Amino acid sequence: MSVTFCDGPARGVRLDLARCPILLRVVFSDRRSEPWDALDRSQDTPRNCETIHLYRRCAPVTTMHVSARPRSASGWFKCAAYRVYSGAWPSDATMRDTHRWQEWCRRLQACGYLENQKSYELASVQLVLRSSIEPALTINAHRNPKSREGEQRGLFV
Repeated sequence: MSVTFCDGPARGVRLDLARCPILLRVVFSDRRSEPWDALDRSQDTPRNCETIHLYRRCAPVTTMHVSARPRSASGWFKCAAYRVYSGAWPSDATMRDTHRWQEWCRRLQACGYLENQKSYELASVQLVLRSSIEPALTINAHRNPKSREGEQRGLFV
């Protein structure tokens, strides 16, 4: 999945992730060749030298088909866009401990806060997709109704 960050410290950064949870911990470290990374899998944990930033998915996950040469590079890909989370952030200790992080997300979801914050900006996501994909590629983007499956089951990372 190709993920784009629309604002904050990771503005303009693109990452390929396995999942696109509603809330995403994004880490920065100047000690790696690739300074930005996202903790998108349930077993991911930040290193002590990494700075953690909290982002929220700002649009539905979309699916696009890319036709490219060689043909093996073609396929269906999921995309998402994130903005810095504007609510109250958990403590640094909570964001660094995977179990505490997941529990914090479950509590946030249980009180209905995330469901009430659905201000998807589909137009801005389409602009991000258009500007971030090479013009030589053919793009067909549409909303994937199954992409909210993890949100309904409360799966956060």
